Amino acid sequence: MICLTIKNNKMSTTFAVILKDGESRDIARRVGGGVLGAEMWFTDMIAELLPDATEVYPTDNTAQDIHTIGDIRAHIEKQQKVEEGLDAAEEWINTKDIEMSSRQTAFVRLKDAWHNPHDYVEVTDWTNGEGWDIAISDKKIISLHFTEFEAIKALIEHLGNQYECYTPK
Repeated sequence: MICLTIKNNKMSTTFAVILKDGESRDIARRVGGGVLGAEMWFTDMIAELLPDATEVYPTDNTAQDIHTIGDIRAHIEKQQKVEEGLDAAEEWINTKDIEMSSRQTAFVRLKDAWHNPHDYVEVTDWTNGEGWDIAISDKKIISLHFTEFEAIKALIEHLGNQYECYTPK
């Protein structure tokens, strides 16, 4: 027989207050972490009536900077602001028209004495047609608007006019 244990990698903590009789009462739960942070909520509605300065204690993990009811409220408020921001972003994204494009790309390996065997240049048109993204051997990425490109061409031509040994084509 093979037994598999599926491990939940989300960290969780239960927070409690100590009552006058010395007993503890669970009042909040915190679960998760990662990019958006942990989700936290009150598990006992009486906790919402307690003063901010009321001390809380973790019962099954570390405190993770939560020491009072005020800390829990602040975490929940911050979490609500993040959720509101995500909701607004989803609404904005869903109301916009998304266009798919097939951008044109040109690629060439640099096979001269000055470059490594795998060096290359790749130029990709912008979707709006106003410029290019240029990748040079995974080292540099340059984005150029067509007006910037024209200015660079003019400057190189100007330099070429000063030196007889170099003429751009």
